[in-house]
This record gives sequence, C-alpha cells and structure tokens, in this order.
Amino acid sequence: MIALSLATLQLMAQTYTINSPRFARPLVEKWIEEYAKVEPNVHFRLLNGCGCTEESALYILPYGKGDEETVDHGIFFAEYAILPFTASNSEAAQILGGRKFSNRRLSSIFFEQQTYVPEEELTKQEKRQKRLVIYSANNGASTTDPFASFFNESKDNLRGKRISGDDLFLNTAVKKDPLGVSFNALSNLYDLNSRQLKEGLSIVPLDTKREIADAFLNHATLDTMIELLEQYSADNIPVGKVALAYKGLNKDIQGFLTWILTSGRQLNHHYGLLEIDHQLAQRQIDAINTELIAQNR
Repeated sequence: MIALSLATLQLMAQTYTINSPRFARPLVEKWIEEYAKVEPNVHFRLLNGCGCTEESALYILPYGKGDEETVDHGIFFAEYAILPFTASNSEAAQILGGRKFSNRRLSSIFFEQQTYVPEEELTKQEKRQKRLVIYSANNGASTTDPFASFFNESKDNLRGKRISGDDLFLNTAVKKDPLGVSFNALSNLYDLNSRQLKEGLSIVPLDTKREIADAFLNHATLDTMIELLEQYSADNIPVGKVALAYKGLNKDIQGFLTWILTSGRQLNHHYGLLEIDHQLAQRQIDAINTELIAQNR
C-alpha cells in the first residue's frame, strides 16, 4: 500500500474556512491543529483578515452581556472580558492614575454626554479627562458593540477616533498617542506566552470588588485575571459570550462544533478566554444534533 503524505490527504479532504478576529485567532489555530488529529478527512482553514463574515463557512463574533443563551446558526464556546487601557507612563496614564473608575466615570470618559456642562463648571480633573483621545475599532467582529451595549450606549456615541481593521491595532494606536485610551479583550492585552500584560500597556484602574481591584494593582497574570473574573462577578467589566456561527450545518460542521464544546473548551483559558457553563455547552450540543436530524428528514 502506498503511504500518502499529509499534504495529499488534506487536498483530498473536505475543506471549510473560518474567519476570526485576532483575539480568538490563536485559539482557532489550535482547534484546527488538534481536530486534524481526530478527523483527518475534514480540513478547516483560517482565513486572513479582521473577522468579517464574507466567504467563510464559519465565523466568530463577540456577543454582549445579556444576550440570549443560544445563537441562531451557531454556538457559544467561551466568554471574553474587555478592559479599558492606555499606554504606560503616558500623559493619559497620568490623567487616569490615582483613582478607581466606576461605570459612571468610565462612561463619561468614553462616550459623548447627552447633558451639556459648560466648561467653567467642569472640575480640573474633568477638564483634563476631556483631553483624552478615545480609540475604537470599526469592523464587523469588533468588541466595540458589546462594550457600548454594556454601558447602554450606541457605538456611534463613542468619543474620539475610529480605526479600520482588527481590535489588536488599538494597542498600537494608543501607544502612539500620549493621550490615547481604548478597550480590548484580555487575549489582545496579555501575552499568551509570558501571561503578563503586553509591554507598554497599562490597565485603567476600576472601582470593582477588592479581590479584582487588587489584581489590577498587583499586575496580575492573565491566569489570575481569568480565575478572578470567573469567580467574582464584576459590575464594571464587560463580560460576554463568543459565538462560532455557521452558514450551513452538515455532519462535518456538527462534528467540529461538538468537539469544540467538549474537548476544545479545555483550551479556552490558555488562549485568554473564560469558560462557559457546562449545562449551556450540553444544551447546545443537543440543539445542533436536533437541527441536523431535522434538516435530514
């Protein structure tokens, strides 16, 4: 019998494309690597780009807190957390330093305020904060929408500058602007290898539960932050679900989704994402099985 190379086997296999924003890309790359060992005749390929959904069989989107526990034509496989940040040792860090920010204060920094306050009535600190430049991303798979909805705001009401492309580019934009401030998912803010906050970044201190607040002050690792966020609910840290949506369901896609909700979930923490409830995972496995049976009748 002639042995076939891995490349030849992959060419013979059914191939499905996946689109993902960068905060989840390392995880998706690992999925593809590990699932090929389980199901070598079904091949998945990660597309380049910022996570837009065109021309891909599957695509990843972040959902805001409070969304339904099921997603049409897809599954929730993890949760994400978003933190406000600036460049360390920047003028913005000096303006924001020395205090912990509540939801109301954060909202006043990031969003246009509906009530106009004359300049002469602003405090010295409020005048300094008005100088800050807010950066947000403008693409179909950004955390901008969930971040805004967490504050009951529209993304159109965000102050400052919009950048095109992936959320990861926000890190660069903020580090280039001494007054820059933004927000991003944990996996974009922390180095997945060292587990430390990426060089040159500083998390905006938040007025939250003491256990989590202390973690900010003590420069906690990614693993500590994930553990604390799963253990304690934080009223002013946006936490939502990440969905893997599909354009069509067949036996190959169903098998991949089931693997993600079982074995694949064990990779979440390593790649900067939070775990989902086991019961939710099982309900979704049952739902996609039922959907596949119904459509094949």
